[in-house]
Amino acid sequence: MDDVAHQSTPWSLHGTIGQLTSGNFSAAVDAAKPQAGLRHQSLDHGQSRCSFLCVSRESTHSSSLAWPLPVVEAYVRGDDCVACYGPTDNWPYSPQLYWHANTLSEVERSLTSMSLLVSVQTHLLDTLPRIVVTSQFPSGETHFIATGENEGAEIVPIESDCALHPTGAVSCTLHRHRSAPVSYAQIVAATDFRQLRFDRDPVNHMSAKWELFADFLEKGVIRRARVHGVLLPRENDIELALECCAAVERIPLPLTV
Repeated sequence: MDDVAHQSTPWSLHGTIGQLTSGNFSAAVDAAKPQAGLRHQSLDHGQSRCSFLCVSRESTHSSSLAWPLPVVEAYVRGDDCVACYGPTDNWPYSPQLYWHANTLSEVERSLTSMSLLVSVQTHLLDTLPRIVVTSQFPSGETHFIATGENEGAEIVPIESDCALHPTGAVSCTLHRHRSAPVSYAQIVAATDFRQLRFDRDPVNHMSAKWELFADFLEKGVIRRARVHGVLLPRENDIELALECCAAVERIPLPLTV
């Protein structure tokens, strides 16, 4: 895994650590520890516990979230920082993670955007990978937005722990930063997750946990799911989040990775 830098990419890769620089925005992710997520350095400044797109195995025997697989290869390609993982005896999957920058650049008022593509394959029959993608934000307010199959959307304030299931076309969480005039929206297609859980800790940090892959995984079949994240200005953030939802619906399905 050699260091990679190229003029055409916003990423640089040093070992397993991908560094993203896009305008005034910077972030980093360690492919060897995807459960730590993407750290928005330009937003966090070490003052709050912001973490985004944390990828982990969800165990039925433990409440802790971890990632047990070793990195086989990591590289940068265009707007993607990519990590490939090898299977282990107790978790026989070969996932690939793609952190993709500038996914929703067509939404003019978005501050920055990022998506995570999780691609997973196994050599066994009828297995369930149980992968969860978590983001944590020091939030004064959190909303859940479900887009309807026709016009309109349902907007639900989240004030306590709860679990929600896919409805409509896409589902969106909107977290409002408690000490900065920005909001963070996260958007997932209904076909890409089985449940969304909201958990608030004792110091008022809200976590949104997307449980991916509703169906069992067949031998040799590659399954993919995407989670889109976008930073928005606070003003008119719900309207902007809905604009991002519409943009996500227009993104073509990934045919090859």
